[in-house]
Amino acid sequence: ASPVLKKTTLSERAARPAEKARLDLGPDGRVFQIKRDRQIDGVVAVRETIVVSAALFEGLGKRQSLPNTLYTLYQSEFGVSIVSASEQIEAIAAGREDAEALGVEPGSPIIEVNRVAYDITGRTIELRQSRFATGKLIYSVELR
Repeated sequence: ASPVLKKTTLSERAARPAEKARLDLGPDGRVFQIKRDRQIDGVVAVRETIVVSAALFEGLGKRQSLPNTLYTLYQSEFGVSIVSASEQIEAIAAGREDAEALGVEPGSPIIEVNRVAYDITGRTIELRQSRFATGKLIYSVELR
């Protein structure tokens, strides 16, 4: 089953130093941060934090809602196509906030996936951190 949105928050803020470097932003660079919880079969299965350049996605903050599939939005509304991504996957201990949202005990093992998504020129478009309760889930992704 594919995850469906449960809760989404969108905010604009100053980019952190690492984000400025990865997204090739100037010293005053700003980003949109999207936080969302996604469910499978009515249970929160993944918590995501997504960061994109505010200049590249001008107007994103004015949207009333965001779709489940952000890459389609990036292409249709902003002319930005994601063509590849790299991921690093690590087992971590759930902190209090993640544990509560994912329905596990604090300190329980969860999976953290850090993704960097690129456009056709190789420019970094999106930084995404996803945290999963492992339970009975299998992490599977296919980018086309």
